[in-house]
Amino acid sequence: MIHLSAWKSAAFLAALSALTLLVYSVFRNKTYFDFLTWNLFLAWVPFVFSFIAYEIGRRAQSRMRAAIIVVLGAGWLLFYPNAPYIVTDLVHLTAMKGLYASGQGTFAFRYWYDLLVLVLFAWNGLLLCVYSLYQVHSLIRLAAGSLLAWGFVAAAALLGGYGVLLGRVYRLNSWDVLRDVSLIKRIALESLHAPVMLFSLLFGLMIGIVYVSFYFVVHQAVRAAKRA
Repeated sequence: MIHLSAWKSAAFLAALSALTLLVYSVFRNKTYFDFLTWNLFLAWVPFVFSFIAYEIGRRAQSRMRAAIIVVLGAGWLLFYPNAPYIVTDLVHLTAMKGLYASGQGTFAFRYWYDLLVLVLFAWNGLLLCVYSLYQVHSLIRLAAGSLLAWGFVAAAALLGGYGVLLGRVYRLNSWDVLRDVSLIKRIALESLHAPVMLFSLLFGLMIGIVYVSFYFVVHQAVRAAKRA
């Protein structure tokens, strides 16, 4: 895999998030959604885990470092669904559509402002999602080979889709896994029916498609630069 500088990636993502927050502050109004800033913060948590693991993993290997990476990887997987979760915040535009209608099937300009700001937050979440997955993918490929690494990517995408479901539909937080295991078990059993599994599958498929697209573009761009 192509090495992407973790520090440059973090700087780019931080600048993008800062710009998004600036746009948000300009167009924010009393009907807007302050929770987006909290959701963006949570989307950063898995990237912080993967960033540290990636930086440690690229150095000389040892049992201690391997153990640290495993712990960081568990933290990453626990918080990973928070990154793509922001996409589901677009649902609030539908829930609040009555506030935007201006008559004759048209929408007030406030709707378009809110839509564009929501898309910016969702784009931040998706980029944090694929960047952090790329870092973990790189580590697993280094340790276990390409086939197992891609198998992990597929599993992470599906688990991410299920995690988004738990957050959006069942209103769980990542830390609930540590705080109330019995609640997690109960909801896991309740969620074993077709519509829920389809939601998880489709969202996992979306994560996978976005990641593969990101992977393809990055690798093609680097190869084209080398040929030039």
